[in-house]
Amino acid sequence: MAPNVKKEIADQTFLFSSSELARTLSPKKPKINAVLSEGFFGIDDYDCTVDGEAFGDALDNLVAQLPSFSLTTGTAEQACNESLAKFLTESVTACHDVLDKQNEFSERPERWYNDLEFVVGTPMADGTEGAAALKPDIMGGNGISKLDGALFWKPPTDQLAHQTMLPVGVGNCWRKMVAHAATYARGLFGANPMRVFALILGFNCDNNQLRFLVFHRGGLAASHPYDLTQEDGLKEVARLLLTLASWRTAAEAGFITCGNDTTHLLPVDKEGEQYVRATVKEILFQSLCVRGRMTQVFLLLLPTDTPKPTTTPREKGKSVSEEQLPGPATVRSGPKTGSSENVPSLSKVLEQTKGEQVQTGPDAHLKCFKPFNFQSSDGSPVLSDLTGTVVLKASWPSIDRRKNEADMFKDCGGQYGVMPDVSSYEVTGEHGEAISNILFFPKEHEIIDHHWPLFTSVPPKTRNIRTYQQYIFTRCGKPLTTAENPRQLSRGLRDCLLGWLSLYMCGYLHRDPSLGNVLLAPGENKEGFKIPDVFLDHVSSLPDSTAAEEIKEQCGKVEELVAKLGVSTKSFAVITDGDLSISWEKYWDVDRRGFKLGTPEFMSRTLLVIPRDYLHSPVDDLESFFWVALWSVVFNETSGEEWEVECWVRDSLMRNEKDVAIRRFLYLEIEERRNQVTQRFQAFIEDWWEKVQLLHEQWRKEVFVKRPRDADAKYYLPHFHRFALRGVVNVLEVLDQHWGGEISWESWGRPE
Repeated sequence: MAPNVKKEIADQTFLFSSSELARTLSPKKPKINAVLSEGFFGIDDYDCTVDGEAFGDALDNLVAQLPSFSLTTGTAEQACNESLAKFLTESVTACHDVLDKQNEFSERPERWYNDLEFVVGTPMADGTEGAAALKPDIMGGNGISKLDGALFWKPPTDQLAHQTMLPVGVGNCWRKMVAHAATYARGLFGANPMRVFALILGFNCDNNQLRFLVFHRGGLAASHPYDLTQEDGLKEVARLLLTLASWRTAAEAGFITCGNDTTHLLPVDKEGEQYVRATVKEILFQSLCVRGRMTQVFLLLLPTDTPKPTTTPREKGKSVSEEQLPGPATVRSGPKTGSSENVPSLSKVLEQTKGEQVQTGPDAHLKCFKPFNFQSSDGSPVLSDLTGTVVLKASWPSIDRRKNEADMFKDCGGQYGVMPDVSSYEVTGEHGEAISNILFFPKEHEIIDHHWPLFTSVPPKTRNIRTYQQYIFTRCGKPLTTAENPRQLSRGLRDCLLGWLSLYMCGYLHRDPSLGNVLLAPGENKEGFKIPDVFLDHVSSLPDSTAAEEIKEQCGKVEELVAKLGVSTKSFAVITDGDLSISWEKYWDVDRRGFKLGTPEFMSRTLLVIPRDYLHSPVDDLESFFWVALWSVVFNETSGEEWEVECWVRDSLMRNEKDVAIRRFLYLEIEERRNQVTQRFQAFIEDWWEKVQLLHEQWRKEVFVKRPRDADAKYYLPHFHRFALRGVVNVLEVLDQHWGGEISWESWGRPE
């Protein structure tokens, strides 16, 4: 576990004093004259409860009556755990006692941790990511000793007990303890992905030191260690415990309050005055990590479709049924089961609350919000006009990419082979600030002073600030590995490639074609595939007229091949997920060589092995599509066949040994015992592979080795356009070569 945590969190580990961390965790309101900057308030823009006179008085009273910490008898581990659990329970009780005497604080039943207690050695009944169930040294929770049955990270019922869980890790090495605590954080994030942070307590039994560990989407914010046997240490721990005891709302406890496991409130417009209440039918995808984008994809039922929701994430390899794949024009008249009398009308689900709390039983903590950076593309449908299902994608992109995907869909939504979107926006808190992890970092000029050299002694150059964003789409897709026959897979590969080209000609390089980002999602497109006039106008303005003529010639070839391959107004697959996309007009204004971007299993071989000083080009994206195709063939889920010889290819792909994988795949041609999918696509993949190698060789000889030292947009852009079109033409020609053969059959078996 430790190496994974080291890689995941890396250098984003920071230390704070108890007073600094208490301000971050404190209930707070913006000061009267506070002004949002890029959607954020700084910590100094808030009036924090912990800075108030009432909190100070409560803290003084708490210190005077805080229980002392001492070890009980028994084995060292047992004595430590039991003593600590008792101390924490009694300390929190003391916190509530002193808050009860201050009129400025809410009544005890209204506080989030109103009955917090800690118990020793309570095993969890479920694991995370398929791993064995964990047994935290100590677990805290509201009334936890009174709960019947086992504890779950994600309870099987709608109870909210998991929202109050506060795990405690005990050990004698902080590095190992942080790694272990990260497993608890994963459990908390997995149980409720609508968390901004996961709070874990860590205790070093060798020196009686307690730390508060706050895992968030960009790393770790930790308190200094405080000795529970020393008076000054007790006071600092008391400050932090009192802060937790003062929490009243789900937002103060670190939860995003616009949605939960069963319901989401979706904004209709940028003003945040109207909302649609949608029901979660299925969680299609959920990544699980401590630091990262933490992408989630929900299939949501709009008001005219309200069967009982299911919230279990789709198992790996399990496809979404066709019933869950409506095109943008699909409108359902009502639920398939039950009475239509129970279906709420649209007027009842458009919440006119503008930030006021929605009082609806188990969803009482849900709140509407005014979205930040609300965007929709021209021609996008208005959410309130839709019925049936929509797809909600939520993620935590880095702040330097906070508008990448939104801008891409705004400019390219509705193009052939591109996922049609409804809107995108950043979710905001109750004071209009963008929900982010910015307050868990020190100020820019204090990075070095606050860095905790837990995994590396070198402080980071930048802070991994992330914001919480949502995107609404009208189609639900399924992986290419679920293709049910050769024709469906070949059409899917054709259309997602054309979708990539559509994005490119609208001005964007995707930089992450992968099995999760190109999806079978049939639907109508008004105009079919076409070369945008704006791209042709741009090409005409290039100073190199020879290059411009070649590019226009390639455009003509694309149009000819599109017609030969029968592309109509119906697309069978789409490309989505523009988090790593970038405008090629602006590509030259950023540090384009600082990072290697993409999903490793589908990145080009060059990107994986070449030094950092390398320009990610269309050639790399086009090779990614080849690996998507190979994965789609050898991991197909519908043919019902599996032979041992093909396991070699799959194993190599999963280990990211691309050269080995393709050699083994080509070797299968001499094997009689190949499954039907491999047989249908063997020659097609071999011919495509030759084109991939040729394109890289041409790029190296024609562009890379001839580049001037100061190569910029003037040099690279014409080459980008030439090779983007040349590469697409290569693949379409291979498709055309095999179109009338086995890749166009309507079943995996031979036609009778």
